[in-house]
Amino acid sequence: MSEDRWDGDEYLNRPGHLESAEINARNIHVAAAASGIPASTFRDLNLLEVGAGVGTVTRHLADFGSVHALEPSGNMIRVLSRLVADLPNVTWAQHALGPDSAAQFIAGEPMPSPIQGEPGRMCAPPRARWDIAVSTLVAHHVDDLEGYFRGVKSVLVGGGTFFVLEFANKDGEDLSKRFHCEMDPSYVPVNDDAHHIKPNEFRETWSVEHTKELFRKYGFVDIGSLETEPVPAFGLVEGRTLVPTKVVWGHRAP
Repeated sequence: MSEDRWDGDEYLNRPGHLESAEINARNIHVAAAASGIPASTFRDLNLLEVGAGVGTVTRHLADFGSVHALEPSGNMIRVLSRLVADLPNVTWAQHALGPDSAAQFIAGEPMPSPIQGEPGRMCAPPRARWDIAVSTLVAHHVDDLEGYFRGVKSVLVGGGTFFVLEFANKDGEDLSKRFHCEMDPSYVPVNDDAHHIKPNEFRETWSVEHTKELFRKYGFVDIGSLETEPVPAFGLVEGRTLVPTKVVWGHRAP
């Protein structure tokens, strides 16, 4: 995602966006419990959000002990910094997670972390390893899947869990693909895991089994999945068809 085509304020104000964010966060909470993490322990866990967008999901994750939100788009992170500024256990950085991230976190390398009135603010990561990582409707926009999965695995503690929430097909139809192309005709769907997608491309919807295979391929263990609550096809008009979602998770070996 080298070219920043995102407009944070426009994205925040898309019809259905806030409703979708609330549902996505609820789905992550349900999946965490289904994976064996009791809600009563959330306060003891440090969570890394990968691809946090404008922070609307982030706000609903603040019941964890701490949240560190990563977002590669400067246009998105500027909006996020406004939305989460009142949450004392939430930090953020403009950063694209990848294979080099673990070394950067260990070294405490300062990263852009803008706040209102201080757009050039830099902050060191709050820690080097996290108990949980979550990614909500992000994977289909990730340019380098190998870097994404290996990067997340490298910054989890032993036994830590990565949750990927993504779209699911409905009756064999890829509704995500249809609505992406309706919303923006310049979008191009891609069905190739090895392909590094360009800013105007997105990945077609994976099956649950294919998503699990990606977790296995990149070294995660004890993989599970859950069919989760659908979200509105936001961005076009109110009242769009609901698009089904799924959460797949895997653990870094202890």
